[in-house]
Amino acid sequence: MTELSLNETPVRTARNFNINNITLKDIKYIVDLKKFNGTNINGIDENVELNSNISDYSLKYGVSKELEEEVRKNANSRVKLQIKENTKLEIENKFNKDNLSLVQDIEIISKENATSNIVVKYEGEDAETKYYHNGILRVTVNKNSKINIVILNLLNTKSENFLSLENELGENAEVNYTIIDFGGKNSITNYYSNLLR
Repeated sequence: MTELSLNETPVRTARNFNINNITLKDIKYIVDLKKFNGTNINGIDENVELNSNISDYSLKYGVSKELEEEVRKNANSRVKLQIKENTKLEIENKFNKDNLSLVQDIEIISKENATSNIVVKYEGEDAETKYYHNGILRVTVNKNSKINIVILNLLNTKSENFLSLENELGENAEVNYTIIDFGGKNSITNYYSNLLR
């Protein structure tokens, strides 16, 4: 077990929100991660290329360096989606007694002139089991493209949920997030966007 300092950012959000410089105690890293078999991707067609060859990267901020390193070195689920044309997708992550811990690396790249709607869902089988999710979602939106992403956290209140979102936006590109965050004893999300020139 360890103590984590999370959401360390150079520009603070209003103090009354308590979302920067968070310290959590007794966070337990998963040492022996088994493959997570609860991920299903719905809506794959000829407009989407799916593989697990994630690009090498280092996050600008992220939830924390420790959690970023856990994903980079030990992810038990890697998803790379290259979107060529307009599409609708759902990345469904179902936790159960055989899939307790998800350390997930997702990369989404939208080619030029594409519009996509993507739902990323995290859901536990029951209300009593403690689940663990640590993820990175990196999105590249190329020229004249638009991605709408809904992140739906339906984990129970005993679970840990950490998510780092990082975006790169090309000319006249757009990414929109709707985050519906119902679950988690601790649920922390960090968001960063970079406008490419």
